[in-house]
Amino acid sequence: GLLSSLKGLNEYIDDINLELYRLYISDDNIEGAIAFMERNYKKMSSAKYAVLIGDGYARLQQFEKAKKWYSKSFGHIKDYGPAWISMLNLAVINRDQTSFIEAFNKIKVNSSIESDFKIGLTINILTNETHNFISPDMADSMVVALYRSNSTEKNFNSFFANYTVSKGDTAESVKLLQREIELFPDNTSAWLQLLSTYLQTESLTDAKNLFQSGKDLNRNSDWFMMGSFVNFRLKDYEGTIASCFTGIELSNNDKSMAQFYAQIGDAYFALNQEDSVVKYYSLALTLNSEDKLLMNNYAYYLSVYDRDLSLAESLASKCVSIDPGNYTFLDTYAWVLFRKGEYMLAKFYIEKAIDLLTTCLLYTSDAADE
Repeated sequence: GLLSSLKGLNEYIDDINLELYRLYISDDNIEGAIAFMERNYKKMSSAKYAVLIGDGYARLQQFEKAKKWYSKSFGHIKDYGPAWISMLNLAVINRDQTSFIEAFNKIKVNSSIESDFKIGLTINILTNETHNFISPDMADSMVVALYRSNSTEKNFNSFFANYTVSKGDTAESVKLLQREIELFPDNTSAWLQLLSTYLQTESLTDAKNLFQSGKDLNRNSDWFMMGSFVNFRLKDYEGTIASCFTGIELSNNDKSMAQFYAQIGDAYFALNQEDSVVKYYSLALTLNSEDKLLMNNYAYYLSVYDRDLSLAESLASKCVSIDPGNYTFLDTYAWVLFRKGEYMLAKFYIEKAIDLLTTCLLYTSDAADE
């Protein structure tokens, strides 16, 4: 009982000390923060306090003193994670490759340092944050080493999957995402990432199988939206509609529900069920009346059915007003005007759409040639 009470008291004092230290820092009184924490270090020496003192000296650009205090923390806790993180940051500030690699090698195998930090470190290694003192080849080797040391940690396989895609190896990316899901079946983002990869690579059968196998684990609207895309691409329109209705039940905002209703409308258009198209697109626009794509698609469907062309014109015109440089919107507006018999206006807008599309294609072709 007494030991427990003393431990609780020490934790309480520790919390107060940390809060006061933060107040000094927030007031930009770095010297005061260091002096305060050095006094407390003499009373309650700890690895945490040593690192905070070192961070203070680092803020003052007194880097040798900072290193000295970071090193002191190792006397309390061997390879103390926060100290190596601070040493790493110091190496980045000083563009010190040797110190950076030393800190990196300690961090990559330190189980007390969270995966999210290590992933953030990987991102920094791959960006210009470190490239003026670490070569791209060295950065790549460090990323691989970091992955190999942490491949059983959550999110590492997902992150490394992105890295392998950036290197052009989609097949390896798929294997990594499959491994992430096997290790962490509750990692919804990994499931979505793998499903998205299958869609992007036109692996539609694999996408369908994955969607079906993940339906019970991933009870969220994002999963069923992706599933509706898979089914639609496979021309399984009844499956699309079923996925959307489940997604609607799981949705918690109007924009998401509007997207599901629109997807249902698209499926019914493919099934040539006019009244259902109108019903579900009307519901979608009721929930999200400012969505340009919904307005454009609904205007097109109405014009195809030769139904409520005044509404179709109003929707298409609004899209063009919002985004006059979008050739798809101009094309839809021209089509609606044509269906209304306004041929001169239709000709004007279809010519604008063709001009924009031609310019876009020429620009794309020139960019590809460079």
